[in-house]
Amino acid sequence: MFKFISIFLLISSLISSPLLGARENYINNSSFNKSCSYFLSKIAPEDFQINTPDKERTPAFFTKDVIEVFIEDDIENIWKKYINLDFEKILKTSLSDVCKVYYPSTQPHQKLTLGMRAFINMNLKSPVPFLPSQKSMTALEVTKILEKEKIIEISYLEGTPSKGWQTIELVAQGKNKTKLIHTAYYKGNNELIHRFYSPVHRAIWNEIHNKAKN
Repeated sequence: MFKFISIFLLISSLISSPLLGARENYINNSSFNKSCSYFLSKIAPEDFQINTPDKERTPAFFTKDVIEVFIEDDIENIWKKYINLDFEKILKTSLSDVCKVYYPSTQPHQKLTLGMRAFINMNLKSPVPFLPSQKSMTALEVTKILEKEKIIEISYLEGTPSKGWQTIELVAQGKNKTKLIHTAYYKGNNELIHRFYSPVHRAIWNEIHNKAKN
């Protein structure tokens, strides 16, 4: 019960938190309890900006959260699975649904590509009867695909309740064994968001990785 209350408190706190980005005059005056389709009706998906540029990415200034998943399969097979995932389906979880997946015009759809952006609704029902359900938007962009190193980097876009970035790295552990290391570097927009980021992040991505590896 504590876990669900914690997650709900995180989302509830978003209502009073400012959104990030270049469109401060518009976004900062918008409430978080609106779906991503609301923001996408005002701002084109290609116009959202990365909220933590490379020059601001000093790991010591961010909290680090690591998820490790061990998979009974060859590293090349796992890499191919992740590159060819249908992200409109895989990003839909018990805590989130996909509002839009945006692909650069020159890239194929339904494949992991540089510049691909996912706009996700966080839809959480209140565990307390008198508190309403809340919605908020999380926006992500694929910013690096390093095939040789087997690393995928995902960066947060403006509109997300925390600054930072994530990496998904595959490491061979012998024949037909692979370790997936999902590392998030994050800094919440306020103390409550920062405190409860990890359980929300873990719940969503554990569900995604469990679907992806099967």
